[in-house]
Amino acid sequence: MGGRGSSLGKGRGGDLGGGGGRGMDGMGGPAADAPSDAEVEATVREAFHAVLAAKGDPDIKWVTIADLRAQLPPDVDRATVDRVLDKMIESPDVDINPALNRRILTDQERDDAVDIGGEPRHLMRISGPADSGGESGEPLASEQNRAGTAAAPSRLVSGETSQAPVLPNDWGTISKADGINFHDDGQIGTAIKNMGTDARMDVDGEPVANVLGRVATDVVTGRRTAAEGVEAYKEIRDRLPVGSEARQNLDFAITRIDAPASAPPEVPAGAPEPLKKLMDELHSIPLLRRDPQETTKLQEILRENFDDDADDGPIHVRSLARELRELNGVRHESDGDAGKFDVNRAVDRAIDALTEREQRS
Repeated sequence: MGGRGSSLGKGRGGDLGGGGGRGMDGMGGPAADAPSDAEVEATVREAFHAVLAAKGDPDIKWVTIADLRAQLPPDVDRATVDRVLDKMIESPDVDINPALNRRILTDQERDDAVDIGGEPRHLMRISGPADSGGESGEPLASEQNRAGTAAAPSRLVSGETSQAPVLPNDWGTISKADGINFHDDGQIGTAIKNMGTDARMDVDGEPVANVLGRVATDVVTGRRTAAEGVEAYKEIRDRLPVGSEARQNLDFAITRIDAPASAPPEVPAGAPEPLKKLMDELHSIPLLRRDPQETTKLQEILRENFDDDADDGPIHVRSLARELRELNGVRHESDGDAGKFDVNRAVDRAIDALTEREQRS
């Protein structure tokens, strides 16, 4: 990841030579004195803020240890960084936590976790004045104003408990039209469970658990796209009291299923339009931009079957459909609140379009 430089030198891939770096001395001999733990901590903090700034979302507070390591200069060895992180967790402004849902972690995020007390930890937060509030721990007035930038002040949530009941989640059964039906082991379900009593916080006359559950159900059933669901989750988050368990846990969940917009992966020019459209649709799912397992696999399928030469020849739809349906099995249904079923629906549309094309030819 890009971003500003570090106090110990350039980021990965930087120049370790020359007289000014720590990597080698001016004669090409061994490294000079190793940086002190205080210097490494300053570099870690600088890297953290660089990663956070690159995300471009002021409401994101957590970064992955993997992203943090990628921002650090290459001349600081992992053991030193891990030792410093182990010390930093004792600081009142530092949190280093395991991922709530480890199933969704990428291999890189698992490999780059820091072991603290025998437990792999994957995420880090450094609280600033805007996060920690005043000495009493209550949010500052400026925080409340900042929280209202995405929602009119009159729509901010008071933090009071709703008098309405938390509705049951009917996942796995046929529920009524206005019921809640999504796998609660996903990011949103996990966030709700970790909110504790805050799950009953009143949002427009209902517990926030119900409000989030209905959005997740809409994403599962296709009434909303995954991208629309993420925006709805963000809107709810931005209305919740700063510092509340409800807001912190929802914010944490959003970081696991969201990613900035970007150009879709390239596909062979000779691929049929339904498959080009499929790539665009999959890439529009924020979860897949964050963890592009399906788009990477689709790119491999397309490269194996098509080239850059336009070809109106026959397509073996049956065998191609078998390969495409493998995309449906990449993720568990607990990712339904973030786009797993969007993948299934997009794949089905692409196969239907290819079949129709074959029948016309």
